[in-house]
Amino acid sequence: MRSKDKLVLVVNDEHQVLRIIQAILASAGFTVLSSESVAGAMKALSEHGAPDLIITDIHIPEIDGWGFCRLPRMDEYLEFNEVPVLKISATFITDGIRRISLENGASDHPAVHFSAAELIGKVSGLIAGKPVQASFGILIVERDDEHRNSLERAFTERGCRGLAA
Repeated sequence: MRSKDKLVLVVNDEHQVLRIIQAILASAGFTVLSSESVAGAMKALSEHGAPDLIITDIHIPEIDGWGFCRLPRMDEYLEFNEVPVLKISATFITDGIRRISLENGASDHPAVHFSAAELIGKVSGLIAGKPVQASFGILIVERDDEHRNSLERAFTERGCRGLAA
């Protein structure tokens, strides 16, 4: 995949965060459209068509990021239905919030504290259709097979790679 051929739409009302994400992706060769509002994002989508990926914050004006995340999944926007959506949030990152994001159409919802390499890796992976990889693994040492398997499932559901021993 050549990143210069890939279009990413970034939606974030925090100007500084928006510019940082835009700079990271542009430095990796992605073409980046950006908007500080949902209205601006919808305008960009109507003018440029379906991007290869949408990155959005949860807390944005007009409609929350979950509502915006559902828009491209609606029947009225069929051309955007398959566009992966990466949710980010400096304010909201718990297991429950991540689950809500995934249930509302997001492809991933990592913690906001990520390196440039991690962001580029997630963006490239989502665009390529690769499953989201957890950023860390968990070693589970438990004698009871049933309990060990239960712990491994619980960590896996939260995006961790469990290695049971």
